[in-house]
Amino acid sequence: MTEQNTDRPLCPKCGAAMTPIMYGYPSSISFDRAERGEIVLGGCVITPDSPDWACRTCRTDSDDDIDIPSFMPE
Repeated sequence: MTEQNTDRPLCPKCGAAMTPIMYGYPSSISFDRAERGEIVLGGCVITPDSPDWACRTCRTDSDDDIDIPSFMPE
């Protein structure tokens, strides 16, 4: 049986574990982490409504009504 990671919320649309969104100017380490699927790069502009989590499976964010930017690696 697979152990569920309780630190990551589940996507309200598809039920997959969500991935944290990292904001700010990314370093080479951040790009590597994004390519491995550990984080999603959210860009340099942060607003009060910026989501914290993204679903890499169905490409929605934790606000559930905004699609993840197209620069997110598949």
